[in-house]
Amino acid sequence: MKNLTTYISTGLIIILFSTCSEKEWDNPYDSDCPASQFTPYSLKANQTDNTTIELTWSNYESRIDGFYIERKNGNTSWSRVSQLINEESRSWSDTEFQPGTEYNYRIYASAGDNTSEYISTLITTLKSKPAVVIVSVEAVSESEIKCICKINDNGGGNIINRGVYWNTTDDSYGTKVSSSETSTTYSVTIKDLEYGVTYYISAFASNEEEEGNGNQTTIKITVNDITGETGVLTDIDGNIYNWVGIGRQAWMAENLKVTHSPNGADINYSYYGNSIENRYIYGALYNNAAAENACPTGWHLPSDSEWNELIRYTSDNGHNGTEGIALKSTSGWDNDGNGTDVYGFKALPGGINYDGDSFQKIGVSGYWWTYTFYEYYNFQDYSYYSYMLSDESEVNLNGTYNTNEFSVRCVRD
Repeated sequence: MKNLTTYISTGLIIILFSTCSEKEWDNPYDSDCPASQFTPYSLKANQTDNTTIELTWSNYESRIDGFYIERKNGNTSWSRVSQLINEESRSWSDTEFQPGTEYNYRIYASAGDNTSEYISTLITTLKSKPAVVIVSVEAVSESEIKCICKINDNGGGNIINRGVYWNTTDDSYGTKVSSSETSTTYSVTIKDLEYGVTYYISAFASNEEEEGNGNQTTIKITVNDITGETGVLTDIDGNIYNWVGIGRQAWMAENLKVTHSPNGADINYSYYGNSIENRYIYGALYNNAAAENACPTGWHLPSDSEWNELIRYTSDNGHNGTEGIALKSTSGWDNDGNGTDVYGFKALPGGINYDGDSFQKIGVSGYWWTYTFYEYYNFQDYSYYSYMLSDESEVNLNGTYNTNEFSVRCVRD
């Protein structure tokens, strides 16, 4: 636009023409440039994994210093989470966020002292696996432990289950035991663990979407080893027996020969060949029902697991494959079948009375009842027994009819 200005001075007319340039409103560095002229657009947020949120945007203006990004969640204030981002960049990654949380992001451009308008986007981060660890393991009894665990991170969700896994191998989680507690620090009790077995234990916690598994702890159940301890016990008939400690167990060191239960009731028994002389050497023979009621007060007929514990302890202490030799007496076994009697167990070959009317195998075989039911084609009158043979070096277990009569070794409660 041209302006005409006329001056009249001393009879001289001067006409001046002047020109005003157009204002450059689109330069971001101009203080009068509208903020909307260089505002980024198409801001998007995408969580690429549990550790990264990637922001992308578009921008047509290159005459800027760069971009800034701010973030907030919930009712918190906006805070800047980035340094100045190069003007050529169109993406930025956030790695400092909580799972399962709603975040608002906004971006603006900077040019000198000027800033553009904001453009914002909203994202709710994914829930992640909870973080949980085993803090400690405490012994409750000889076969029971308590695991103390702590959830350090809920993964952005609500914890709906917590507990531990335990197994006897480290290649899988195994048995799952949940805790009824609802606090961040919780405990789980694991029962019926066996002496001498190594257990692998790991904590777990689950939210609505994920299960997190913590550190694996290895524990071997041990107790006071009473190997070498000895003593005596007396049954209701007044018979006196020696006992010996092997591992954590106290075993009778001779076969039972009582004829009454601890409450004084008669029980079924026999002496091999109906000879009273065999009573003093090999003790009595009992069917399973009688055996379960024969041990003195404070002692009991062992289970198959208790026999297996005896075998395992013997095996783990230098007698793998020769457990029978270590437990057999040093005399009384035919066919060069005597043992070394390392622990004073003095296993003797008292033979068997088949169905209570056929004595066999004295001197070559020893059989001892357990109270454990043996499932054999759903027969209800089968139980486990342990046995040693003069020509074998191991101790084995099998099942048979409860009507057969075997020797009995009691183990302390």
